[in-house]
Amino acid sequence: MSDLRLPLPPDATSASVARGAVRQACEDVAVDLDAVLLCTSELVANAVLHGSPPLHLVLAVREAHVRVEVHDGDVRPARRRDPLANDTLSGRGLGIVEMLTTRWGSEQTDAGKVTWFEITLT
Repeated sequence: MSDLRLPLPPDATSASVARGAVRQACEDVAVDLDAVLLCTSELVANAVLHGSPPLHLVLAVREAHVRVEVHDGDVRPARRRDPLANDTLSGRGLGIVEMLTTRWGSEQTDAGKVTWFEITLT
């Protein structure tokens, strides 16, 4: 079991920083790493675009699953949008997260919110 807590810059580099750290932490873990990395990117990008600093990532590897949390300073919960409701290319990220993960959610914290997902180990 391992844990990682990583502050993230509130800019476009944060998804890359987060993916690199998650890739390294999960290199010996029996999990769909592509799904973990894609979902990590989606949550971090949402935090940068729709949240507010400070941002940080928490990764927990447990016996049954990998859990990734992205914390930001905005109290508004993340919400899955219907991409068919508009003609834009945005609004699909949390739908992707929902498809690829075992479960996901968004909750208020004392400092803002946490959006998280879990993927079962294989």
